[in-house]
Amino acid sequence: MGRLLAIDYGSKRTGIAVTDEMQIIASGLTTVDSKTLIDFLKSYTPIQRVDERFTSKMAFQTMIDSGLNKKQRKNKALVDEISATLILQSYLHNK
Repeated sequence: MGRLLAIDYGSKRTGIAVTDEMQIIASGLTTVDSKTLIDFLKSYTPIQRVDERFTSKMAFQTMIDSGLNKKQRKNKALVDEISATLILQSYLHNK
């Protein structure tokens, strides 16, 4: 089985998450500048769309629940990466 990839697209940054090869666990991979996203994704096909509404709010709450301090919670790249992980975990749960 191949890895699955999730994208939390934003106008400035895009969070990226991937699964393990068994497609069981979703983990944050990185955050990329949205202007370079297409170059980053060229090797990942096909694409399937998944509803990602509210994942940024869920990611922020996850950061609070994890005990991150206020300064750490201001890291927008981390919020985007966690959002992508939540999107991918949701896909794995519903497939």
